[in-house]
Amino acid sequence: MQNGIKEMSAKEYLSQVRRGEADITRLNCDKQNLYEILYSLGGTKEGERVQTSKNADRFGSIFVKIEEKDYLIEKKLKELIDFKIEVADRIGTLSEPKYAELLYKRYIQFKSFKQIAADMGYSYRYVIKIHGYALLEFEKKMQKRCTNNL
Repeated sequence: MQNGIKEMSAKEYLSQVRRGEADITRLNCDKQNLYEILYSLGGTKEGERVQTSKNADRFGSIFVKIEEKDYLIEKKLKELIDFKIEVADRIGTLSEPKYAELLYKRYIQFKSFKQIAADMGYSYRYVIKIHGYALLEFEKKMQKRCTNNL
């Protein structure tokens, strides 16, 4: 998830959490679609004539695809959990607590600016304003960390 962190803005880096969640959701939908295909194939009623196909084991091949999706979901989920912990830890290093709280609510909990404003007791406009400042501070910390790692 964090490939090319040097070339990334703070917002792009933080937004990777949501993209990770979306990937897992998409994989779960794909898996559910495979189950629906499996159920739609069903069995045949007695006496029905069935045309044979090239793939003698349709059920088996679909089950294999479902297992592949399960493996990918599990792998992506582990990666996402590790990445969320990393991002939350980095957010926690911000010197201004309200910046850390805002970024955590926005990029880890996926709250809207309106919800964040209500939670924090600020106006919507003020939350938008400090979001910009929080991103700037986070980006400075990211750049500092990248230069220290060279």
